[in-house]
Amino acid sequence: MAEAIEEAHTAKLIHRDLKPTNIMLTGQGHVKVMDFGLARRLHPNEHGETLSAAQDAQLTAAGIVVGTPDYMSPEQLTGAPLDGRSDLFAFGIILCELLIGKHPFRRGSGPETMSAILRDAPSLSVSGSGVLSPGLMVLIRRLLAKAPDERYRSMTEVRTDLGTQTVPGAAEALQSLAKPIGRDAERDQLLRHLDAALAGRGSLVLIGGEPGIGKTHLTRAILAEAARRGCFGVVGHCSEVEGAPPYIPFIETLEFAARVLPRDLLRHYLGESASEIARLMPELRRMYPDIPPPI
Repeated sequence: MAEAIEEAHTAKLIHRDLKPTNIMLTGQGHVKVMDFGLARRLHPNEHGETLSAAQDAQLTAAGIVVGTPDYMSPEQLTGAPLDGRSDLFAFGIILCELLIGKHPFRRGSGPETMSAILRDAPSLSVSGSGVLSPGLMVLIRRLLAKAPDERYRSMTEVRTDLGTQTVPGAAEALQSLAKPIGRDAERDQLLRHLDAALAGRGSLVLIGGEPGIGKTHLTRAILAEAARRGCFGVVGHCSEVEGAPPYIPFIETLEFAARVLPRDLLRHYLGESASEIARLMPELRRMYPDIPPPI
């Protein structure tokens, strides 16, 4: 499917109506992307190559956006200029349905689903006991970013990252953790914080207490629940040795991310902070020669 979309984009065409009913499987097992009836050719302009409503009649004469609302990108729903990244958003929705068995934004009605696409975070919880691998979680979240600039730049980049991913369920071992005993109140409170973070109202939560009271077990249980809901969790450990650098947990989380995330994806999320992070983690500069020296 990704290869077909990449081929269309290479020909300067965007599909504008990617959805499961337009994806066909032949008797020989080949995938075909069908129905290019709403496809339009991209035009070069001062913003690169985009498709505007005025250029290619993205809107009908009655002012109705064409396509299937359940699989439209936010910019397609609002009538903003489009480019190939709009197809990437639809591809991300279809990928969710393939991997977790459900549409990440679907609600009880069409208008509610469109509102969720425009405003809500995707629901990436997996049915049953499985969870997505960390790399797939981050890949899908990037595909489903509200702003086009926060998504992949091309399907070529998506295919590269997909090729490095493990099969779904690689982190299922987290789900086997027993529920903490006697920690229901704390667990419920932490789950409320998790819900707030998924809704975009995240904050720093500290878990304190004497050694041996179950803080680690409680934290692991919350991490398992976060993974089930489609979060990418990273872990670092505080050292009780006198003189230990206080940033060691941060370095551990970066090292974990470097092991499980596609290389270019990690570099993308490091962003402008990469040079400062490399001061704490020199091996980053060896992994990413393009990181500029800190100012």
